[in-house]
Amino acid sequence: QPLVSRAHASIEPIYAPPRHHNRLHLGRTTPARAGRRTHRRRRASRTHRRRAAAPPCSAGALEANEEPCGGSRLPKAQLITALTMEVWGGWDARLPGTIRSLCRLSSGTTMDVVSWDSAKRAAQRVGSLQALSEGVSHEAYGWVQQPLYEAVLRRHLAAAPRECTLTAHYGWSVVDAARIGGEWLVELERTRRGGGHYAEVGLDGLTSDAGDHAACPNARRVERRTVKARVLVGCDGGRSSTRRHLPGADLRGKGALGASLTVVFRRPGMLELLRRQVGPDVPSGAAYSFRKPGQWPAHVWQIDGEEELYYGIVSYPTACDAPGWLSAGEVSDASRALRVLEAACDCVEPWGPGLEALQCWFWTPYSLCAEKWTLDRPAAALAGDAAHLLSPLGGFGMNLGVGDAASLGWRLAAVLNGWLEPGAALSGYEAERREAWARCNDYVVSERARLMSSGSRDAGGRGGAYETALLGACVDGRARVGLRLPSLPGALLEARGVTLVVVGDDLAAAVEPAFRAACDRIGIPCRACSVDGAEAAVAAAFGDHRLAICRPDAVVTHLSAASLPDGVADGGSSVAAEALLLSRRP
Repeated sequence: QPLVSRAHASIEPIYAPPRHHNRLHLGRTTPARAGRRTHRRRRASRTHRRRAAAPPCSAGALEANEEPCGGSRLPKAQLITALTMEVWGGWDARLPGTIRSLCRLSSGTTMDVVSWDSAKRAAQRVGSLQALSEGVSHEAYGWVQQPLYEAVLRRHLAAAPRECTLTAHYGWSVVDAARIGGEWLVELERTRRGGGHYAEVGLDGLTSDAGDHAACPNARRVERRTVKARVLVGCDGGRSSTRRHLPGADLRGKGALGASLTVVFRRPGMLELLRRQVGPDVPSGAAYSFRKPGQWPAHVWQIDGEEELYYGIVSYPTACDAPGWLSAGEVSDASRALRVLEAACDCVEPWGPGLEALQCWFWTPYSLCAEKWTLDRPAAALAGDAAHLLSPLGGFGMNLGVGDAASLGWRLAAVLNGWLEPGAALSGYEAERREAWARCNDYVVSERARLMSSGSRDAGGRGGAYETALLGACVDGRARVGLRLPSLPGALLEARGVTLVVVGDDLAAAVEPAFRAACDRIGIPCRACSVDGAEAAVAAAFGDHRLAICRPDAVVTHLSAASLPDGVADGGSSVAAEALLLSRRP
């Protein structure tokens, strides 16, 4: 079987405006002319029969990525959680530091949210993002604009050594996907057409192709290509074309969560203006929250301190509550939108001269989730916005998508390497990641309702509702089956396989030989490490247990006092693989 030990490296999990992504794991690509689909499918079918005994090196991965001419530049995905940084650290230990170095916040600015109380005429810090990773992860948060952030990942992906073939087809999009003979026959099209973000084009854009063609009506088809794939992965955003080819994957949920106006602007001295208002006793934050009497909630976020770039958001309960010219679709006047933002912010000083409106958007946050995320034969899956939609405010969208990719990546590696059957590998993905989405979505829905009714915000803090929604129950430092192992001194996890973590060297000597023998039978990379039970973090994590097994994304699959899972020592390779890789919650 082809070795794809870091399969998540070929499933880039981020939706980055102005791009729409379509990810494909495949065997080969076959150039073809448009208009000969019948011939191509017959030829692909014959190729499939001839390739029944093809050598393992024939497999690889392809990334098809449409970069529309009129795509969205809606600011988002600034907050990068410590757990997302751990995923990138699994690629290369230098990546998290490289990403954090791209932060454009002004000197002295912290990753805090500051809320202005109009009634008390006073400010308070409602959340410190820098403190959230302490005791949870060995990494720290990042605050980086997505174009800069994604460029680093793309460069690394292009240059990093790998053990499989990876081909990137930028400027291509998926136009058709058919299931034939247990595989996917996917048709790609090189195109110049554009398409906005799903939040801008409305709910119709989530279920049809209309928005893609409408954005650039003069788009010209240049070339088509047919790809035969063992696995099809849709990470292609809220308007996913892949989702439309998965039976039963329709979106369901609350739908629209009101409406929002976003304005990007430049204002020299804006941060000093905000600092003067909140006073010296409140840390200089990256974001400022307002609820002025008679106005709807508003926020101002810093984009680039050196360039004096900011963006503001005004949130409305419904589109009808926004100014009539916005709900009527007249959103081209950025200066007018900036005046709406300034009126909604309860600033003591007028924003005054030097204020420059750059761009604006009137968009809709959604609460929706696909009814079905995976397909066994042929294997297919959805991840990120293609699988679930929720308000991006709070850092949930991109980080949740990276979590999807990390959970899905090792499962695809397990299928491609023959460690697990597709059904077994994908069995827990949907339930596990749907639970993570529901946790974040419940918080977003309730917090938005509270913001609209009272203007107050979650106070944040360690173990609070925000941190628990973003990171999960692991914030209390306890190890649990089915959840990520908390960061522990001495625990170096294997990002390409499974890890045995044992409290004490005596137990490690007793169980490690059987663990390594099972991994050798399966052919999966492994690591064993012992941790010191006298360490406070280790004692809190393990309690009465002394042994844990983690899969490649650091999720605990087994936790016990002293024994390996049943089937590891004496079972066949498939039984041992399922025992080591698949979580079985008590």
